[in-house]
Amino acid sequence: QESRGLGDVYKRQQLNVRFLPKGVQNPRFEQRESGIAHTPYSREVAFYTCIKNGDLQGLESNMENFVRDALVVGRMSDDNLRQVKYLAVSCITLATRYAVEGGLMESEAYNLSDSYIQYVDKTDKPEEIIKFLVAKATDLTVLVKNHRQRLEYPPFVRKAMKYVSAHLHERLKCCDVADECGVSADYLSASFKKYVGESLHEYVLSQKLEASKSLLASGVEYGEIGYYLGFCSQTHYIQSFKKKFGMTPKEYLRTGVVD
Repeated sequence: QESRGLGDVYKRQQLNVRFLPKGVQNPRFEQRESGIAHTPYSREVAFYTCIKNGDLQGLESNMENFVRDALVVGRMSDDNLRQVKYLAVSCITLATRYAVEGGLMESEAYNLSDSYIQYVDKTDKPEEIIKFLVAKATDLTVLVKNHRQRLEYPPFVRKAMKYVSAHLHERLKCCDVADECGVSADYLSASFKKYVGESLHEYVLSQKLEASKSLLASGVEYGEIGYYLGFCSQTHYIQSFKKKFGMTPKEYLRTGVVD
């Protein structure tokens, strides 16, 4: 598709991104002649603010706007793939920082940012990068929304969740987490079931398995991940992964999906 001085167009999953054409010597003149300019800053802020507020409905609405009126981005490189990668890195950086402002833990946001950029760096299909950005914007918004919901949890439950997040590479025992939080193991597990919807043991396992997907995406051998995350054996890790996600780690890698 070509549109009055606009070159490449990528339209994937509720997002339409357009770049100014290659070889433009005077972008301001070109924009005046075509009547098309960079997307206003206010629209970008509105989009990222939805991530900050955990506002899924608002995010979807903004994406629909970018389908109707494309997100117009300046030309940063004459190489199309490099152009999309530059855009992706800037979008990821902004999105994760807005997520931090919304309450997402800095360590989690920075780790996600790194893993997202690693994926972009390894990908050679511009349309897949755009598709990936849409998915990660949604994921970040959900994470912020969940964080805000957690503010309603009792302090010791929130403390336990934070402790688990910081010690995923260890073999976490309910009694140890409970001691850290100043409550009994039975009470902590029951409270987790009440507020989080799963026992502490189930929560720890779920968090380890989710973390393992990021390790897989970053190129860590799946045979080593069980050791890194404190599973009792590689077999236990593989079986647990398949039970939760419906496929083995090796099969997951073959899908080409990155979460």
